[in-house]
Amino acid sequence: MKYLLLCGVHGDEQNAVLSTIKAYNAIQQENHGSVQLCSLIVNTPALRACEREFPGNAPSTNDMNRMYGKDEDFNPEEAVEQIKQKIMESDIVIDIHNSYACANSILISNSDYAEDYVKFAKKMGICYIVTESATNTAKKFAIEAGKVGFTVELGGMGFCPEFKTVIEKNVQFIHRLVMSLEVYAQQGGRFEKKFPMVQSCIVRSIYAHKEGVMDYNKCLGDTFRAGEVIGNIYSPGGAIVEKVVAPFDGWVADAMPKIWVEPGDVICDLQPDAKVY
Repeated sequence: MKYLLLCGVHGDEQNAVLSTIKAYNAIQQENHGSVQLCSLIVNTPALRACEREFPGNAPSTNDMNRMYGKDEDFNPEEAVEQIKQKIMESDIVIDIHNSYACANSILISNSDYAEDYVKFAKKMGICYIVTESATNTAKKFAIEAGKVGFTVELGGMGFCPEFKTVIEKNVQFIHRLVMSLEVYAQQGGRFEKKFPMVQSCIVRSIYAHKEGVMDYNKCLGDTFRAGEVIGNIYSPGGAIVEKVVAPFDGWVADAMPKIWVEPGDVICDLQPDAKVY
């Protein structure tokens, strides 16, 4: 299989770039005969400036992750066209990003292909988030071109005391995804067009109903059962004023690490455990 690892679409997501380079080299050194790997840093001007978007004054948006379906809007140095060509030369496209507070996961658009993507994630033990995203991303372009396309969301942005550990976990996730895809293909797994998945699979935000000090029982990536307490809100006097209860089976996809919460604040995002048949 021919894999394309894209990174640096957003120049401020620099951990994703370093993680991709390290994962690429690690897989190359393992010399898997069936794995043909290509790595591409997409937006070096934004990477140099440590800015999300391509520096400049385009007429609409400078976000390269919104341009794969709009040739006329944005084409700095024909970069988008070159990326499209790389996508067309590949079998599997993995577009790698990172954010402040999310578990390492694949983002699955609630599209006609979502059911098989979730089947793959569940079978291989890969964390996933089902979203309603339908923008002009590399993944969308790849899937519409008949390729297998993934968006990866890695945890951690910028330097922090745990920087080395964050990068190591990110590298492990990319490595595991590539190897899982290889095994899945060898086992006859396919990604075919079917009916869109139901709304019950979409990631949900959980809100606070009381104000107070938030204490989480679950961390990013942790699983839970319906009815399980995933955290408590305490009053200034130390009493529990609200138990935050999981409304379904699933896992913690995103966390808002706030100590003090007020009614209406998002506490965390939970991914329901999709029932796939």
